[in-house]
Amino acid sequence: MFCKFNSLVNLTLCVLLSEFASLIFRALENTEDTKLPLKSSLNPQAHHI
Repeated sequence: MFCKFNSLVNLTLCVLLSEFASLIFRALENTEDTKLPLKSSLNPQAHHI
C-alpha cells in the first residue's frame, strides 16, 4: 500500500514540477517579448530599418 501511495506522490510531484517549469518558461518568454519593444524604442536606428 505504501509503495502505491509513494508512486502516486512521485507522479503528482512530477506533474506539478512539469507544470511549474512550463509556467516559468512562459513567464520568461513573456519578459523577453516585453524587452524587445523597449530595446527597439531605445535604439533609434531600429526604426529606420
